Amino acid sequence: MPEYAWVFPGGRTLLSRMMEAEIPCHLSLPIFPFDTPNCTLRMASYSYLLTELRYSWDSVHAPVELDPETLTDADIHIREVVTADGVKQYQLGPFSMLRVSILFSRTLSPFFVQVY
Repeated sequence: MPEYAWVFPGGRTLLSRMMEAEIPCHLSLPIFPFDTPNCTLRMASYSYLLTELRYSWDSVHAPVELDPETLTDADIHIREVVTADGVKQYQLGPFSMLRVSILFSRTLSPFFVQVY
């Protein structure tokens, strides 16, 4: 993964790292195949208070890009992607947070063909 560091006059440094994550998504098996999996990822600052750093999604470009070909199950489709920014309150104070929720839907016909 790429990693970049900048050193500014006065000694201030900035470290930037690209990160990828595979996030498990829990399914509701009692109502399978009629479930609609909703996977949520929250990212928050852990070292800067809200007064020092505020995360926000880019309002001009699509903030989340998904590659449909990475879905390993052909019966699942991405229905909706919802992004939000907010504040997470901890003992030390408020911290900036980003959230993305991905709602999936299933194609039911392959399930019924296999069962019947």
